[in-house]
Amino acid sequence: MNHLCGEYLAFEIEEQEYAINILSVQEIRGWEKPRPIPDAPAFVQGALELRKQVIPIFDMRARLSLQAHPKPSSCVTIIIKLPDRCPFGLTVDSVSDVHLLEEAHLRQAPDLKDNSQTSCILAMAKVASNLIVLLDLEAFIDPIQNPKWIEHSIIRKEAEHG
Repeated sequence: MNHLCGEYLAFEIEEQEYAINILSVQEIRGWEKPRPIPDAPAFVQGALELRKQVIPIFDMRARLSLQAHPKPSSCVTIIIKLPDRCPFGLTVDSVSDVHLLEEAHLRQAPDLKDNSQTSCILAMAKVASNLIVLLDLEAFIDPIQNPKWIEHSIIRKEAEHG
């Protein structure tokens, strides 16, 4: 598990702490209502234009099969940029901390076969009394990256704005 050591950005969803490798984070933004995308999966909130690029915004609560946030305007969006991937945003309840994780913090994730929600878990990390879920963003977005609805929506958006 030594390959998982490093800095992680922690965020909360329903009082549970999750974390992603900080090197994948492009920026953290306050809430901005995304433009809906027709025929998108339920966990896709829509799209935002960011520096002349349209990016999809994924609702982490919906992606993890949790209840919708009662007040989405209090949420934040984490903009992610992975190598060889289009940027995308993750809407979370709040950003909580940056953790420097060493091997002593890391724990094996539970092995729950055939569960799409757990297939994106890299490991767990024990920090003080908290057990943090470390997410694998590649596995998380793999089934949803570059689908036709993103492609068509971007073309439509560009055509509307010339």
